Amino acid sequence: MDFDRVYTNAIVHRETFFHMSFYDWESIITPTWMTHLWQYWSDANIYPDISRFWTYKIVRRNDKFIMAMFKSSISDEKTSFQFNCCRIQLKVLTVADIVELSGKRILDDSLSRKSMRHSKLNWPKQIVPVGWWGL
Repeated sequence: MDFDRVYTNAIVHRETFFHMSFYDWESIITPTWMTHLWQYWSDANIYPDISRFWTYKIVRRNDKFIMAMFKSSISDEKTSFQFNCCRIQLKVLTVADIVELSGKRILDDSLSRKSMRHSKLNWPKQIVPVGWWGL
């Protein structure tokens, strides 16, 4: 099972995404066999225990998962999808991944669309049109 790919390609949130409604995130996720299973579970009110799988734990105080923070402030599905594509290209999960230590300034590498992250996750290849980076 390519769980890392599904996890990074879908959403990133504090709780496991299988315990959230599929329909809240449907517009920004890539359809896969796993997302179809998630949709079925959501329709049937089934909440599988996936605790034996790896899930990312936030390590910095006051850090937040980028997509959860963005989704709560933007309701436009197209913009959410574009933002998620940019996040995947940078290979980032949390705000701390793109800001300096103080959390007050976005790193120059992130602003210039360069991923300096060395992740063991199996990230999908993501090419983002230049115009989307103005988000």
